[in-house]
Amino acid sequence: MITVFNRQEILLTREQTEYDDAREKLRGAGIDYQARCRDMLRGRGGCSGRSVIGLKQDYLYEFVIYVRREDAERARYVIQR
Repeated sequence: MITVFNRQEILLTREQTEYDDAREKLRGAGIDYQARCRDMLRGRGGCSGRSVIGLKQDYLYEFVIYVRREDAERARYVIQR
């Protein structure tokens, strides 16, 4: 089980394809992970759900993947292959 006390961040990206690729590789290698998606507009003046003029769509979400600390080195290797 991955908890706040035994996890390590191995990926932080704003690219959906990089995030999806990393998740598939970890799943294929049998490495447990936690994934988070953060909406960058949520909580910013009630803008969530509306388009914002001048804001690039590429920066609307932030994706994070965590693994257990003891799996971190192996997970980084798997993702980079």
